[in-house]
Amino acid sequence: HPSMNHNVKLSLIFTFLAGTSRGVWAFSVLSGYLYVLTSSNFMVGLAEGIQGTAQVLVALPAGVYLTDGIGRDKTLKIAGIWGLVTISLTLLALLVTTKWSVDARFAMLCGALALWGGY
Repeated sequence: HPSMNHNVKLSLIFTFLAGTSRGVWAFSVLSGYLYVLTSSNFMVGLAEGIQGTAQVLVALPAGVYLTDGIGRDKTLKIAGIWGLVTISLTLLALLVTTKWSVDARFAMLCGALALWGGY
């Protein structure tokens, strides 16, 4: 819609991309993909554990320092940038499959899960 605010457009695009990326990892699809990629339940657990660990490590500092320390507006800007980087890395790791080894793709997915945990 032409009269739609620029920030509303950006928010809709971000929400679409974030939802698409989350849908891949949150609904067991990524766990299945990681198993097919590595043939190891341990590696699937490791990747999922990285995400959970990141959630624990980021939650308290983000709540105390970011929101209370620098304010809501700056926190939202940081979260938006963090989300875009996270979405980009997730899509890159999933879509570029021919140029990298299995280990490289697994490492990128672990990095993306860590970022999702922090997001």
